[in-house]
Amino acid sequence: MIAQMKKVSIVVLDKDKQSSLKSLKKLGIMHLSENFGSSDDVKALEERIKEIETSLRLTEGSDIQHVEAFDIVKISEIVDTTCNIGKDIYNLEERESILNRNLEFLEPWGDFNPSDLVLLKEKGVDVTLVDITKEQWHHLDSNLNVFKIAHNNLGFLAAVIGECPKEFARFDPPELGLEDALGAVELLKEELKEKYSELKILSIHHGNILLYKKSIEDSLEFEKIRSGMGYDEDFAALQGWIPVEKIDKFVKTANAEKWGYALSEPVDGDDTPTLLKGNKITSMIHPLLDFLGNVPGYWETDVSPFFLIFFTIFFAM
Repeated sequence: MIAQMKKVSIVVLDKDKQSSLKSLKKLGIMHLSENFGSSDDVKALEERIKEIETSLRLTEGSDIQHVEAFDIVKISEIVDTTCNIGKDIYNLEERESILNRNLEFLEPWGDFNPSDLVLLKEKGVDVTLVDITKEQWHHLDSNLNVFKIAHNNLGFLAAVIGECPKEFARFDPPELGLEDALGAVELLKEELKEKYSELKILSIHHGNILLYKKSIEDSLEFEKIRSGMGYDEDFAALQGWIPVEKIDKFVKTANAEKWGYALSEPVDGDDTPTLLKGNKITSMIHPLLDFLGNVPGYWETDVSPFFLIFFTIFFAM
């Protein structure tokens, strides 16, 4: 069945709103309306959660089991370390990808040192690498100094000494030659191997990083609610819902904390949350209803007992 709810409005002194929210959280019986606000703290916590999610992606899938006790300060440092390693891996893989593309371009030209072309130019000798079609080759100016290097599907790879015709497709060689680029790729692979080994070691903390994420998510929700509380110079206010049977517990806490509050009945149009109650048998179907997204609204009929009977028969069949 659906538990009856009461709408609650709370007014507290503005200076006490943080401690009041902590008391409400500890009480654990009130569903606050999602009147979320924004602040620098909210943005910082949201950014931190993104970093934690990156850390979780980098440390998942390891066969190393988590063995250490939870230490929030240490886990925070591990998240930073993991994210930095992730950035290093990204940069190394980008560099490796660039070098591999350069190798594809360089291979048809053979092994040479591109810096030699710069050195020749400084000495007054212009050498331009070009891709010449067969038709262009057959109509070359006889005064042009061209040296054929290799064939390709469309024509020839060549070097032009001196002034180069504009119609030729020029090849600007990368910084490293073929042999140096191959050596650089091997070094990058070694660095990547080391980085992935470091990640594997840090993967023992994957479970604790999940706990850390939950802690930061709780802090984020708390900060959003605190930032979204309506207030003037002296007072802050918020609204929510409490199950009817928990009212006495709330009133006792409110009087002890010196909160101002008002209780009222939900009306049609309110975004009243649904709390399903049931015995040990009917409550078994509640997780499935949550998974299917089939939880009834507050003003609707709870069909979970009938659904349990249907599902049991259906599954048996």
